[in-house]
Amino acid sequence: MKWFWRAVVGIPLLAVGLVVVSAVWLSFFFDPEVYRDRLVAWVTDRTNSTFTLDGELEVKFDLDGRSTAVTVFLGDLAIENRPGFVADKIFRAAGISLEITAWQLLNGHVYPNITVHRPQLRLIRTHATRTNWQPLAAAIGGYRESIEEWDLIVGFAGIAMTGLRVLDGVIHW
Repeated sequence: MKWFWRAVVGIPLLAVGLVVVSAVWLSFFFDPEVYRDRLVAWVTDRTNSTFTLDGELEVKFDLDGRSTAVTVFLGDLAIENRPGFVADKIFRAAGISLEITAWQLLNGHVYPNITVHRPQLRLIRTHATRTNWQPLAAAIGGYRESIEEWDLIVGFAGIAMTGLRVLDGVIHW
């Protein structure tokens, strides 16, 4: 019976110890720069547009705050326009930060708090059927039909309702 109580007390302590050791190890030895090229390639493939990440890429572990969280920051990023449009970028931002609480990571239900710093979105229509957002919307959302401006407005409202924070942003239409 003694082994049973050791297991009941030891297993949770071992789990907590592993989590703490993992967080400390990741804080000191994890280098997100190793994943920069993979991230750029993944976003480029997903959006069918060239994605650039010229700023910092960092991951921070906040272990002493009110809630333990992991924060990922992507600095100075942009998505290029298709050829034939006046502006060279459809989207540019000084940075995007994603904050995920440790509890969400452990549960497997991740709903990050996203903050976009100084975004600039350039939406261009050159003809009734030619826009710079349609190919991007088709790549990300799987839309086969063309989407109209109203669909974009509804999409922006949906993004705003999810808790996305935009700091000092501009939409050029």
